[in-house]
Amino acid sequence: MTQTRYYFARMPKLLAAFFLLAAACALELDAAPRFSAPAAPAIRELALTPAENEDAADYSFNLDSMYAPGQTVTFNVQKNRAELNVSAVTVELLGQHGELREYEKDSWTGYFVLPQELDEGALPVTISLRGHDYAADEPAEINIVYPISEIVLKSQTAASLPPTLNAIVRETILLQAGDFYSAMRAEVNRQRIFDLGFFEKVEVERATRERKSQVIFSLRENPVLKNIRVTGNRALTEAEILAVMELKPGEILATRQLQKDMLAVEKLYSDKEYTFARIASIERPAKNNAYTLTLRISEGEIGRIRILGNDVTQTKVITRETELKSGDIFNAALLRDDFRSIYNLNYFSLLMPDVRVNEETGKIDLDWKVEEKKTSSINFGGGYGQVQGWFGFADLLLDNIMGSGQSLLLKASFGEKLTSYQVRYHNPWMWDNKTSFTGRLWSTYGYNYLSAQRELRNGWSTAVGFRKTKYVSETYSFRYEDVFNIDDRTQDYQDRAVGYSIAYDSRDQWMNPTTGQHAVFSMDHSAKLLGGSINASRYSAQYNHFHPLAEKQVLAFRTMYDYQLGDIFPAEQYYVGSDSTVRGYQSIFAKGNERIIFNLEYRYIFTEMFVGALFYDIGQATQPVYDPLDADRDFTNRAGWGSAQGFGVRIITPMGPIRLDYGWPDHKEFADGFLSFNMGNTF
Repeated sequence: MTQTRYYFARMPKLLAAFFLLAAACALELDAAPRFSAPAAPAIRELALTPAENEDAADYSFNLDSMYAPGQTVTFNVQKNRAELNVSAVTVELLGQHGELREYEKDSWTGYFVLPQELDEGALPVTISLRGHDYAADEPAEINIVYPISEIVLKSQTAASLPPTLNAIVRETILLQAGDFYSAMRAEVNRQRIFDLGFFEKVEVERATRERKSQVIFSLRENPVLKNIRVTGNRALTEAEILAVMELKPGEILATRQLQKDMLAVEKLYSDKEYTFARIASIERPAKNNAYTLTLRISEGEIGRIRILGNDVTQTKVITRETELKSGDIFNAALLRDDFRSIYNLNYFSLLMPDVRVNEETGKIDLDWKVEEKKTSSINFGGGYGQVQGWFGFADLLLDNIMGSGQSLLLKASFGEKLTSYQVRYHNPWMWDNKTSFTGRLWSTYGYNYLSAQRELRNGWSTAVGFRKTKYVSETYSFRYEDVFNIDDRTQDYQDRAVGYSIAYDSRDQWMNPTTGQHAVFSMDHSAKLLGGSINASRYSAQYNHFHPLAEKQVLAFRTMYDYQLGDIFPAEQYYVGSDSTVRGYQSIFAKGNERIIFNLEYRYIFTEMFVGALFYDIGQATQPVYDPLDADRDFTNRAGWGSAQGFGVRIITPMGPIRLDYGWPDHKEFADGFLSFNMGNTF
């Protein structure tokens, strides 16, 4: 049995003005008295949807099947929109008339038998409407179309498509045998095949022979990739780029996959924060029908770099701190690191990078806009500490001398227990490279709380630092100190020591950090071979972590471990219970040759100059050196940990933070809270 589709097209405008037509075709089980028909299974109905524009020249409805002679076609005419009270509707097809019945208000239906098998083409039909005061004949036509018998895929470049590609294309096509052909559906499927990206050209045609209809898709395949090359890449290797691409040599060039691979490559650059990187072009020269695909990448080269607003600070003092140089590839992560490095110079009240694409050169221009602040200062004040007692101080800081980045500090402190003087010189780039130099001179006279006697300490030290990476630095030092015990209760001694330390510092700023880590391991060795009178070794490890909780809120944590051995005098012991170890204690509660400290702080940044803090400290010191001259303060029986909690404030000044802390100790021998004042952060 051959099937076909019928299209009814309305030619005049009268039916569009008054009716919405719908149609269906069915095989009727019972013939009407006027038209006899053999029994046949029912088929689905398709309703007509007229155009929104009532003046449209044509609109149609479908009948899904064509039948052999003796089968039945059913017509429906629905919804008299003008409500003209139609009283009769008839249909004329192939010389036969069928009268429709009104099976509900303004809805008419009826059927008749096909007298013959029909060929493809237009078939006229007339729908007659009769009312009480009018009559209208509406000519229309049925377009006979055979169902699709086969979908054919034909390669223009080979005898047949590769099996895998053939399967992919057939899964993409929505048409199948038994469907009815339409130019629109054929075009939709042609575009779907083209969108796969495997073909340079896709054509579709329809062939009909002996009442059989073929839909033929003619396909010209893309060439096979011979090789994939990458040019213009400096920040990433070719291997890194090719690793994120799905296209491989030996495969057919799929343009859709190529587009996905381009996005994947640009995402790779974006994930690594190469903000301006993009694929500038794709070159596909053909040779012997095999392509070498070339991706030309523009990574975003930096052109001009300027420093604007530095009236005092020398330009080289700023640019030597930056990783991004002219000619480098722009990277947002390096820009943030450079911002951190320049900001931590502490020379500027405003720092703003301005990044833009130069339309003439195509390169990335970078301007650092700065506003300088006063870096030199005179400070004086006073306070009270567990070790120092009441004290006063005066400082003269000459920072960024003549815009060179060098600094000189003169400091004096006077107190009831201790008087000290200090001179410090620091040059962060001593030899125009990443090598720093620091020199110190000091003299301290007064009561040493750890040894319970008066002493005089005179000395000097030097330190040379090497910046290994942007986060890691090493320092080598030498210390020369003479210690005189004024009370003649213990012997004088000379300390000559060499030291080494390695540090990792990723804090966003050293004065008031909000994120990052700071870890330091150091050791030094005092030796008689160096001209001293003692042999001793000291080891220290410290780790600080700063984690932002929310805007203006920071959780800070420190753990610290110290250990020493050798000729250790009582005054050289480590202690616990002070401003910089476990706060809240009015005096030291433990000392010894081994110490461990844990500190936890919640910080709230009210302004850049004022910070509040809640803290919890815990620590202990072990292996104390027994001092018979200090028997009243014997620490050997103080075992276990001491802890405290409290609150404090930090006031940020050019000299560093001024810190005020009040804590409540948990140690049973120290019941009262204690308020301490000091300079610098606890950590």
